[in-house]
Amino acid sequence: MEKPILATDVDGVLLNWKGGVAAFNASRGVATPREYLCPRNDVPLRQLFDTECRDQAYDLMIEFNRSPMLGQLPLLDPSAVDVLQRLSQHFDIVAITSVGEWAETHERRRQNLKDLFGDVFREVVCLPLRVSKKEHLARFTEQGRVVAWFDDLAEHVETGKELGIPSYQFQFCPNGAPSKPGLFRSWRDIESHLEQTMLVA
Repeated sequence: MEKPILATDVDGVLLNWKGGVAAFNASRGVATPREYLCPRNDVPLRQLFDTECRDQAYDLMIEFNRSPMLGQLPLLDPSAVDVLQRLSQHFDIVAITSVGEWAETHERRRQNLKDLFGDVFREVVCLPLRVSKKEHLARFTEQGRVVAWFDDLAEHVETGKELGIPSYQFQFCPNGAPSKPGLFRSWRDIESHLEQTMLVA
């Protein structure tokens, strides 16, 4: 019997992309203000990369995403490893990540996830930057029942809802702020929700 599918974004949900940017900035001699790193703070790229020029900020983002540092991102929520291991007993877990079109970047992203999470992912889909995830979410709905989709960006959450997938925004909060309807603050809260809705035996 095939397992239902649980789909998740990567940056801002599983991996700490902003933390990686802070390390990248430090290698350029630039300090990143601590408040910029809070997952709940929506910081423009210009501020995150410490430049007044939007095009330069985008170029720096590409430089970072193409660098080996992208393959060394830390966990966002430390509980995610154990939670996903348990959830993988009940679900086929797939990741959809907009990380760039470069083969070496895709390899680093997949290896980074494998190093941290082992073999919990049935598939890791790597997409170019700033593209819709609709096509791949729709493909997974054709393969089986997608019971949940998690993303840190509201626009991608709405894409899941348009396809009829139960979709939730994720904003990790290390100080233990509670989750609320449609918004999860930790992977432990996600696991609890799935248990309460009887999706996990």
